[in-house]
Amino acid sequence: MQVKSITTFTGREVDPLDIRFDDIDIRDIAHALALCNRFAGHTRWPISVAQHSVGVSFLSGSNREHQLQGLLHDAAEAYLGDVTKWLKDSPEMAAYRAAEDAALSTIMYKFGLPSELHSIVNAADRMAIFLSCSANRKHCEIRYRSTSCELSQRGCLRQRVAERRQKVAPGERAQRA
Repeated sequence: MQVKSITTFTGREVDPLDIRFDDIDIRDIAHALALCNRFAGHTRWPISVAQHSVGVSFLSGSNREHQLQGLLHDAAEAYLGDVTKWLKDSPEMAAYRAAEDAALSTIMYKFGLPSELHSIVNAADRMAIFLSCSANRKHCEIRYRSTSCELSQRGCLRQRVAERRQKVAPGERAQRA
């Protein structure tokens, strides 16, 4: 009988279709997502799932729970790999989606977060996809364009930019310019 497991960066033997609480290590997640390219690698330059997740966290507002959910929203991909959204949404990928949902629920539980992503995190994810897609590819799906309006109306994007500016001392801001 074939053993279905992967060996993670920290040396854990993990069954990606049955991830357990003790299987999860933030170092494995960070390492794997940093090496996993978005858009199946079809970009002008590499963009990792980790970079995308940091962007989602940044766009998720000032609520720490939302920020952490944004950072971990694709964490299941550390164990299952990244599959493009359009393929993942196909009927043939139902088993993958179920495994991803189960893994993400376990990961969120491990870090004390609700398993269902907050709506602002979902909006931030769509916005981050649009930003990286439009900056990094010749074309971009129009469906993500409305997300920038959604985030702007909520004040999230403006709020995060204002918070970043306040953290930079006035003298430091002048030096950067």
